[in-house]
Amino acid sequence: MAFPLAEGDNPFSGYGTEVSEARFVGREYELSQLYARLCGSLDFSSVAIVGLPRMGKTSLAKALLRRTTSTSHFRVALATCDVGSYRSPDDFFYSLAVQLVEDCRARGLSSQQVEYFARSIQGPPEFRFDELRPLLVALRSAGIRCFGVVDGVDAGRRLFEGNSQVFHQLRDLASNGAHKLGLILVSKRRLGDVSRLAGVDSRYWSNTLSVLPLHVFSREETEVVFARLQQSGEEVGEELTKLVNYWCGGQPFLLEAFAFHLYADRKAGRITDRSWFERTVWPVVAEYYQQVYEVLESSDMHHKVAQALLGPNEDLEPAESIGLVHYGVIIEGEGEILPFVPGFSWFLRQKVQSANLWMMWTSVESELRDRIHERLVSRFGSPNWLSAFCAAHPSLRSALIDADERYQKDSLTVREPCGLLAFTYPKDLFRMLLADWSSLGQPILGASRRYWEDRLELLARVRTPMAHSRERAIRSSDRDFARSILGEISGRLRGVSTDD
Repeated sequence: MAFPLAEGDNPFSGYGTEVSEARFVGREYELSQLYARLCGSLDFSSVAIVGLPRMGKTSLAKALLRRTTSTSHFRVALATCDVGSYRSPDDFFYSLAVQLVEDCRARGLSSQQVEYFARSIQGPPEFRFDELRPLLVALRSAGIRCFGVVDGVDAGRRLFEGNSQVFHQLRDLASNGAHKLGLILVSKRRLGDVSRLAGVDSRYWSNTLSVLPLHVFSREETEVVFARLQQSGEEVGEELTKLVNYWCGGQPFLLEAFAFHLYADRKAGRITDRSWFERTVWPVVAEYYQQVYEVLESSDMHHKVAQALLGPNEDLEPAESIGLVHYGVIIEGEGEILPFVPGFSWFLRQKVQSANLWMMWTSVESELRDRIHERLVSRFGSPNWLSAFCAAHPSLRSALIDADERYQKDSLTVREPCGLLAFTYPKDLFRMLLADWSSLGQPILGASRRYWEDRLELLARVRTPMAHSRERAIRSSDRDFARSILGEISGRLRGVSTDD
């Protein structure tokens, strides 16, 4: 399909938003499954569309509603609610009721009975869930099939926190024959994870819902995006095609983001080569991978996914592996397990290595503080070594006095064995070692002062991005070198005596 564009229009400018009918690609199998569940002539049920972020779940639900209102053999009333936009569960259910009534009126479908129950519904805080049931009964009696798209269900882990009743009310709406409606739940987390994170460790509420997992595009659907670029006058080329296939795969959002930037920058006369991809598209890819990782981490899936893709298998059960495939984060290839996007394995490996590096860092840092404290106490004969050390090394006085103030402030609630050193920044610990090399640095680290200067400077430089989850800012060569330095310090700490 050609795009009717005004001069200068970018056909992919809507990327990242709900996909309109003109931009909608494929998903015919998923639409047919939804239609079969929700639009049967005799009966219907509810569905949960579940998948990783930015897979087009909301767009799929809206596409079903468009198809339903244009081709269905029954009268419909629609409501769309985003769970994260409500202040309380009652607000959410009240909005559902109001939208259904308003849509009935707009379509000329309301009846005397529907209006009677609509008038009886009071807004929050007086509204109660029980007021919704008779309205739904009246709507069904009038021959109206109600659909409710409940978007952002994973936000229910906050809105419904500690409230098991709300989950069972959703179950009631989806299953009670007298007043049920066709719910389409949209969630980037698995339903059991949503309720567990809300403090309701039960899967019973969701077993009346048919789960439709939404995965990456098929090869044919991916080719449609490339074809649309070509129809817009832009050839992708072999080099960029390889980069897109590896880093974006069949992920709908990433494909459209790439297409948008390619179209925009070529129209601006810019060169779109590998370095352009790294400057322009890679930041979008990296941010998306991070979103996926955070979802996996909050649902305690990240370790399982890492075992499936990177190994070794420590505690990944076969049923868990099947669950990850069903969710769409891994794909079963021919005799191998693949990530949903090829480049995600690389990203996951960096996260695992960074996590291991940070654990290694915190362990070494704690041991190093203890060892410095032991030597200072041994040398000055008292835990109150601060004045004597500052007199010997005045350049460190300001940093250590600041650390002592932080220590004194928190010492009423936090007692650290190594005293103010627990509140001393790592770079200042390293300065202490180098400044008092013969009595402090050399006995602990060994070798020469010159040997350690550059190594300690590197550790201080990489610690800040590691501590603030910005591992991507660290070059892989620096990460590897930091790991070897920490290993060396750890070995020396285990072998060094605190005696003079």
